[in-house]
Amino acid sequence: MTKNKEIILNANGIAPCKHCLKKHGEYVYPKVLNIQGMFYTRCPNCTEEDPYEFLGLSEKNSLATWNRTMLNKGDFKVTDNEV
Repeated sequence: MTKNKEIILNANGIAPCKHCLKKHGEYVYPKVLNIQGMFYTRCPNCTEEDPYEFLGLSEKNSLATWNRTMLNKGDFKVTDNEV
């Protein structure tokens, strides 16, 4: 991410995909799939991450892992609930 890039969390406090934001300047928020009781958080537009990286036993845990990964790198400002 470029320095001082603003990250806008959605109304549920979820971060956008950092790859889509960096490459295309688009705020793309993830979808959570429930497959046989396992929760997979995935970007609907790209395949940059391992499909099992955001796997969780609950939707909350899967989304928490997504947020940690999407917000852990770069020097940027996080804005809550703007989108």
